[in-house]
Amino acid sequence: MYYTPVIRDHRESGELPVVMARDTLWIMAVDKLAAHDFVSAINMESNDRYDLTRPPPGLSVDRTEIVATTLVISQTCSFWRKTALGIPELWSDLSLKIAIKQPDTTGDLVNTYLQRSGPSLLSFAISAEDTDLINPFCFRCLWPILRSLFDDSDRWQSASFRFNREFLMHVDRLLQHKADSPLPGYAKLKALSIVSDLGYVSDSRAFFGIWERAPLLQSLKINTFDSFTQVLNASDSLSDCLQTPFFRTASGLSVLDVIQLLMNHPSLEEFNFNIEDSRDSYNFYYLPSPFSHSRLRSFTCEVVSSNIVCNLLSCFTLPSLTTLALRLPPLPFEDGLRTISSSNTLKDMIQRSGCCLQVLKLGGGPFTAAEELVEILTLTPTVTFFELDAEEYIQLLTPIFFQSLTIVEDDPTTDSPLAPKVLPKLECFRLRFFEDPFPFENLPQFDPLPNPPLPEAILSLVTSRRTLPANSPIAKLARFDLYVSFRTDNIGREWVESFRSNVELHLQGEQEEEGEGEGEEEDDEEDEW
Repeated sequence: MYYTPVIRDHRESGELPVVMARDTLWIMAVDKLAAHDFVSAINMESNDRYDLTRPPPGLSVDRTEIVATTLVISQTCSFWRKTALGIPELWSDLSLKIAIKQPDTTGDLVNTYLQRSGPSLLSFAISAEDTDLINPFCFRCLWPILRSLFDDSDRWQSASFRFNREFLMHVDRLLQHKADSPLPGYAKLKALSIVSDLGYVSDSRAFFGIWERAPLLQSLKINTFDSFTQVLNASDSLSDCLQTPFFRTASGLSVLDVIQLLMNHPSLEEFNFNIEDSRDSYNFYYLPSPFSHSRLRSFTCEVVSSNIVCNLLSCFTLPSLTTLALRLPPLPFEDGLRTISSSNTLKDMIQRSGCCLQVLKLGGGPFTAAEELVEILTLTPTVTFFELDAEEYIQLLTPIFFQSLTIVEDDPTTDSPLAPKVLPKLECFRLRFFEDPFPFENLPQFDPLPNPPLPEAILSLVTSRRTLPANSPIAKLARFDLYVSFRTDNIGREWVESFRSNVELHLQGEQEEEGEGEGEEEDDEEDEW
């Protein structure tokens, strides 16, 4: 099925060319139009499928639903055909979601785009319908498409693959990739993403090691890192241009691997990784002394043990850090013993780095008490966005926590003795928590279980930061998001009713004209959010 935009020939009226697509009217001066603006002028059906911050792809295949914008334009009239064929960049952006029984004509359509894109750089995202059945009779048109893309590997600029484990294990055979055939090069590749549910990159020679032959690679996302992909840590495995690696791993990645990768790549600006099963989780005898990474701006870490994150943070000095996101495991106990609190290590890293954090996201159980959390927040006065996902650790959400973030009415200036010292630049606050009636079985330390935070405490915090005088040096809270889940019927009903009657109406009444800063709540008795 093709969605055809209605295009009026500009020669009929002598006016500027007009492209009409559904309810959107765009007037364009073609002689001054850049390629990406030209594609942006086509408003596709179901805009929610596309990232509206960037132009829609010239070809979008969503199983049997196909939107071939550039091709349609080229077939409208001689003027638009000449225009479309004269801009090869319009043919070089592809989004392909292939079904098991995808029509064979899809491959012909992709080849048309590849041919007409000429020498321009390619950006594409390709995925296959999830299935456990992989044989030569499945995805009959997918294999020619993949072969065509790999044949043009020297033109790749951005490549994204999403396949399941069964697919990765058979892709080399079905692509007819011979073990002794020369490996393709990726001389212009800058962004690579390989995502596979429960699979490993090393299952496919076609995908494994693409990054090793991409000298200009800046962004790398792999959620299938395993013990066979340790070459990522070798100093000559990754481009010196690499700035944003993202690793999600089921096994293999260790603390020392992370440290070595950072030490070997001083150009990194963003680093996102998780460690689900570290090879050396309990062996930290050979950790280096703290080293400085001067360019790293964003550090996102999700690990299975607070011991791991403590050892990681103790090795880093990050003076340019502006975004820090840490998530620890859901239970603060391992083998019946209390884990090491991350508070002191995190505090030392922030003070040692002297960084000006702007975004701070904390999740899981990084702290044993609210006082530890407040102490960290006092060290980050430049934070404008703060997210706390307390999960079931509602014992952190004490009156002390909310009072520390509440602006006292008598505070005229930041120089006042009563002036707030916690997050004075805060503009966006996102809070999540859920109530669990049985969070820690057989652990008397949590008996009785903590109560959910008082809705009135939330109201005081938000109201105090929204009703500031115009000349206040404290930033006004522009947005507040609250996500709550209760698993005990009576507790959840009582809390939500109290929130709606005592808090929600006040927050809505104080909402600014821009529509920012709205509290949200969820009453969810299931195990999922």
